[in-house]
Amino acid sequence: MPARRDDRHDDLPPVGLAADIFGVVAPYMPPLPPGAQPPPLWGTEEHVRELFADRVESLEMNESTYTERAPSPQEYVDLYKQTFGPVVSVYEALRGEPDGATRLDREFLDFADRANRGAPDGLAEYHCEYMLVVARKRPEAPHRSRTRRAAQTSPAESRRRLLSHTDN
Repeated sequence: MPARRDDRHDDLPPVGLAADIFGVVAPYMPPLPPGAQPPPLWGTEEHVRELFADRVESLEMNESTYTERAPSPQEYVDLYKQTFGPVVSVYEALRGEPDGATRLDREFLDFADRANRGAPDGLAEYHCEYMLVVARKRPEAPHRSRTRRAAQTSPAESRRRLLSHTDN
């Protein structure tokens, strides 16, 4: 079985359902590459501000939620196993480890049962928190030499100069 990352749970901040899903699969994931940071950090304002720092003119962040629905918690798990990249990768890595895949199936379904906010006789519902980040780039300062040349040279003149240099 792949090494469990129980010692690495502290690098997954408690930031909603997405972080909880990563918390379920993290023990089965390989360690992050050096310098890589866990994806759930993108859900924290402090981390996003640190990433963009002074490289943007403005930075707006708005937190909200949306609801995912599935016919059952099992079908919710199956959807993630088929479509959510990190979960797909973990199950792919466990392909030759049926005991590990079975254990993860059980843990993921237990999580989906606990996280379900739907009515007992209705659809399974999962309230997903997210942060919409809008960053505006700083305007680039015009290059003086390019601006001056462009203003003084017509396209026809530029082509004539280019052709005169290639004929030699």
